[in-house]
Amino acid sequence: MHDARRSRRRGPRTAVGLLTAFGLACTLGLTTAPGATATAAAAEPVTSLAFVSAPTTADPATPLDPAVVVEVRNGDTATTTSAEVVLTLARTGDATGSLTCTSTSTSTSTKVVPGSDGRATFAACQVDKGGTYTLTATLGVLTATSELVVSGPAVLNFITEPSGGAAGAVWAAQPSLVVADAAGVALIRPKQAFGLIIKPGTGTPGAVLSCTDNPVESAVSAVSAEADASAESVATFEGCTIDKAGTGYQLLALAKNDQVAGTSAAFTIDAGAAAGLRFVTEPVGGAAGGIAVQPVVAVVDAGGNTVASATAGITLTATGPPDATIVCNATGPVSGVAAFTGCSVSAPGTYTLTASADGLGQATSASFTVIAGGLASLTFSTQPGGGAGGQAFDAQPVVRLQDAGGSPTSGIVALTLSGGSAGAVLQCDNNPAVSMANLATFNGCSVDTVGNGYVLTATSGGVTVTSAPFDVTAGGITTLEITAAPASATGGSPFADVVVEASDAGGNPAAGTVALALVPELGTEGAVLTCPSPTATAIRGMATFRGCSIDLAGKGYRLRATVAGAPNAIDTTEAFDVSVGEAHHLDFRTSPGGGTGGTAWAQQPVVAVEDAGGNLVVGSEADVDVALADAGSASASLTCASTLVPVT
Repeated sequence: MHDARRSRRRGPRTAVGLLTAFGLACTLGLTTAPGATATAAAAEPVTSLAFVSAPTTADPATPLDPAVVVEVRNGDTATTTSAEVVLTLARTGDATGSLTCTSTSTSTSTKVVPGSDGRATFAACQVDKGGTYTLTATLGVLTATSELVVSGPAVLNFITEPSGGAAGAVWAAQPSLVVADAAGVALIRPKQAFGLIIKPGTGTPGAVLSCTDNPVESAVSAVSAEADASAESVATFEGCTIDKAGTGYQLLALAKNDQVAGTSAAFTIDAGAAAGLRFVTEPVGGAAGGIAVQPVVAVVDAGGNTVASATAGITLTATGPPDATIVCNATGPVSGVAAFTGCSVSAPGTYTLTASADGLGQATSASFTVIAGGLASLTFSTQPGGGAGGQAFDAQPVVRLQDAGGSPTSGIVALTLSGGSAGAVLQCDNNPAVSMANLATFNGCSVDTVGNGYVLTATSGGVTVTSAPFDVTAGGITTLEITAAPASATGGSPFADVVVEASDAGGNPAAGTVALALVPELGTEGAVLTCPSPTATAIRGMATFRGCSIDLAGKGYRLRATVAGAPNAIDTTEAFDVSVGEAHHLDFRTSPGGGTGGTAWAQQPVVAVEDAGGNLVVGSEADVDVALADAGSASASLTCASTLVPVT
């Protein structure tokens, strides 16, 4: 039986699985009814794009010759469409050119609607700078590409790569540059300015490049034995340095007139010789002689970079109230850094610390204050607000510190969690917290597990206080994990259930809507995932998709689960294949052409045996019977050499 839903063309097909009449003629014993007319063929869908005309080379700012022509096709045959074909240019390496095309009455620059011949012609297109590029034609999800090399200045080549060296020291090998074409061949160019910067995203943030002159103009120099350079071809930099140590530095070079760029090889800047000291962690005062945050001192070079190989002993002295002294546990640099412990001063007051080492410049800390009086009480001036599991409380806890007289005092406050659900974990950005102006303010505090009646206990020394109880609820979906997925499937037939586990930021089961889709560009192009619903609701953290199928057979399909508005809530199945299923229905691949009554038709019927997804069932042993479904006339009869034909 002819299934109209399956009769649309799907592009070229192999002969395997097609029903043929083995050359046996069929005739219909009735003349054409008076007034009958042929039915016009429907427009064919676009299945591919192809460049039928495109240059592989061009000159800059010169119309491309031949003009770019892109054909829209159904299979290997041109077809028509009312949609625009868009032409874009992709750059390779350090190429900087742009594509422009002339607008016409039927096109807008790089967007053209194909003509009746299925061809989109892009008028007077040109690329303004030399380089290697890729022309890409796009129509919906369909693309076609063509490579293009534009002559002339395309890139700056480093003839001499920067060698790097010690921070602040002039490099042994200074960078020199030449303008080259896309093939890397040096070009003879007029004198112009060349500039250097540290390529963004490389090396150490905040580093500064210094050269004797920057920019510099090209000057007399030889390029290479292979390139016949003029006296104005090469730019050489001198005295270049970088002030901060780091790895993976690269330089970005720019030519002012030619507007081309180039990137150097990666290089390293090492720390220089030890020159001084620097407080990398400043001391913070405490109560009764204590220093709440202990000082950390680094041995640094002239640029402030830590010298990891330094072993010099570092001592601390205090400047503050008369006769005051400082005591610290002895320590030595580890990888150039000395972390002091147990430091305390003998009297309350405001202090600075001075770090010293033989042969190195001293460093002085920021001032800090040590107060008298011991801590007597703690209170929560801001109670914890609770909220969603794994997410920061709406109201972050703040603890007030006071002495026995109610005056502000300072100290270090730690928080612990109790109540609620067993095994729950409290996390804060700062726990313990150091009090500032007698308030210990905590940030980013959260509890991972849903539960009721949690409490926080704040502790400083032997003093404690307990917060008001608060609850933690399940939050929105932030993570997905596919726990069950199909290992294989057959075309058009439902595959195994897909089960997705949804969790909030704390790992608690979360509720919400989960979507399931095919991962693009995998499997067979044009394949469609069909489910009773494209989304499923997560109940107690589980979303299940049942009855889903993929129509076209193919290899390497993957399914992707997502949640709208949650970019990190995503998971993908392992790859699986969809094979051709059992015979499910028949499809007329070639419909009978009709003709004169009693005479064999010029176009004989061809019928395909397909599975539920419309894939050809290769090797089907079915016999297919052809009969008239609607005779059109009571006296009409179908005559074929055989109306029962085996599938081949």
